Amino acid sequence: MKKTIVKSLGILLIGLSLLLAGCLQPSDPRLGSAAIGVSDIERSTEFYTQIMGMSVKYRVTTPQMEKVVLEFKNSPGSDVVLMHYTDSSAVNYTYNPDKLVFYVQDAYAVAAAISGAGYRILAPPAAQPPELGGVVVGMAFDPDKYLVEIVEDPSLTESYLGAVGIGVSDLETSADFYTRILGMTEQYRLSIPYFMDEIILQYPYEGGGSALVLMHYVAPRNYTDVPVKLGFYVNNVQETVKAIEDEGLEVIISPKRRPRFNPKAYGLAKDMDGYLIEVKQSVELKTEKLK
Repeated sequence: MKKTIVKSLGILLIGLSLLLAGCLQPSDPRLGSAAIGVSDIERSTEFYTQIMGMSVKYRVTTPQMEKVVLEFKNSPGSDVVLMHYTDSSAVNYTYNPDKLVFYVQDAYAVAAAISGAGYRILAPPAAQPPELGGVVVGMAFDPDKYLVEIVEDPSLTESYLGAVGIGVSDLETSADFYTRILGMTEQYRLSIPYFMDEIILQYPYEGGGSALVLMHYVAPRNYTDVPVKLGFYVNNVQETVKAIEDEGLEVIISPKRRPRFNPKAYGLAKDMDGYLIEVKQSVELKTEKLK
């Protein structure tokens, strides 16, 4: 009797999965997550939850690494993934040329919390020049010395990840890759004297996730094989991974070739500086199928 019930439930679940698959279609691309390698995953989890206000979405343990996925619930920004390698990988976790940009209601309170926890404030929150909108911005280090930029927006009721910054060896080459291959749009450029130049990219519609900031520092920095992974959801995983391969870049995992739309399609590649690019299928419900 029990075997019959279990078998019937299995058939029911398979049928439900097939039904839902027929109700799915590709959605607009988005930057779904930004993953950073960390030396102590519990210490970093505490920093981003207790100080920055994120919540643990879920945890994953594999033979290669531990991962903690963090989120701001009901926010327009991307998730943050903390990664700690447990295999024999030689990983540099400290002082990498990357940053996370948080939009918060009170930048002064967040900076005080970071300082109170013993972490360094690089630039206390201060109003920017009128040509930059006069917005209050501060800068700090997280436990592994990733830059944490704090942007104040008093109208917010909940913080969110506004942007992810990656250090790149050539701004123009990287901008071309992320716009032409991954479909992002250049929003504007910013030069910070004696520090860095930036190109800010984003998917220009609601639901596109956080912005991507390409950064090239004035001082020499290592831009190669940094433990950072960008998670993109795209319209067609096979075409995107093929386009990356056609650029002469490394493809680590190629998606399985299937004639029909596959909501579980997955690919993994590297950009020209060695940043990991995770490519997943963007999905939404076909509303007409549900009526």
